[in-house]
Amino acid sequence: MTLRRIWPLPPLALLIGLTALVASTLSLSSERDITTGLVQLGIVIGLYAFVGVSGVFSFGHVAFVALGAYVSGVFAVPVALKEVLYSGMPEFLAQTSVSPFVSIVIGALVAAAAGALLAPAFGRLAGLSASLATFALLVIVHDIARNLESVTRGTQGLQGVPAETTLWIAVAWSLVILTIAFVFQSSRIGLQLRAAREDPIAAEAMGVFVGRLRGIALVVSAFLVGLSGGVYAQLLSSFNPNVFYLDLTFLTIAMLVVGGIYSLSGAVVGALTLTWLAHFLRDLEASLDRPGLTEVGFALLTIGILILRPSGITGSRELPFPQFLGRRGDQAKEPTSPGGASDARKLSSSVPRDDAP
Repeated sequence: MTLRRIWPLPPLALLIGLTALVASTLSLSSERDITTGLVQLGIVIGLYAFVGVSGVFSFGHVAFVALGAYVSGVFAVPVALKEVLYSGMPEFLAQTSVSPFVSIVIGALVAAAAGALLAPAFGRLAGLSASLATFALLVIVHDIARNLESVTRGTQGLQGVPAETTLWIAVAWSLVILTIAFVFQSSRIGLQLRAAREDPIAAEAMGVFVGRLRGIALVVSAFLVGLSGGVYAQLLSSFNPNVFYLDLTFLTIAMLVVGGIYSLSGAVVGALTLTWLAHFLRDLEASLDRPGLTEVGFALLTIGILILRPSGITGSRELPFPQFLGRRGDQAKEPTSPGGASDARKLSSSVPRDDAP
């Protein structure tokens, strides 16, 4: 029963761990490619926490990634280096430096705070209006990062961020983000949102405050992608606003769509599938000396997957619970009640199915 309740968390965590284990046996450049993919996996999971759970599509979540990255980066840069590179930085920021871990958490909290400010307005939107509003947010944050030179150094880019993110640190943060997203989707709020995703009118008629719950999902999602932004900043060490703009937006959306929008398993499977695909295409491009082969091949294979599986690789369902594990659990707990039905079977039948909204 315990394994069934936390399913599909164990196999997804195992899949992430196996990906890192294989990557650790490859060359340094290949290991860095997979490390980048694992950081992007955190962004995709955070995107799922809003898009997949609420059913409201967003083109602007990379804005929260940028907030997490810049805030974390500014707080992580040593004070001595700030005096050299950031002469116009506000005094409070110039004289403050914290550990890499603390800076990541601060960046995520700032991203969540931004999500909380936007939640009352964005929570009421759906469909095309929500997509346009979130894309407008992305444009606004990008322009602020380009022009707030005293803090971000504009197009020159933020520099001096400690390069603390390694392969296994990326794995650790991915597992943290995966666990938080699983707990959220399994919570009362998550279950209500998933029900409202299928029929918002019926959910509101039953007393579910859909707009308020979407706002909560936006805050949780902003926190998760903000964490990923801080981890990304400490992987890159130096970056400019273009890193957190259209390329990353469409890549993470493609990962979620290819895997299956409406399941946590889809977010993980899609992100890891396209990470390995991009890695193999880069190697092929280098061996054939054909610039642009990676982008063309990536796009064609993505289109092919969507044609063959319109609902994603996982069909927007969670990984199925192994039947042999279920039978063993039922046989091990088979005390029969006077009415003839086993208590274990009664209890298992009350657990929501993985594919239930």
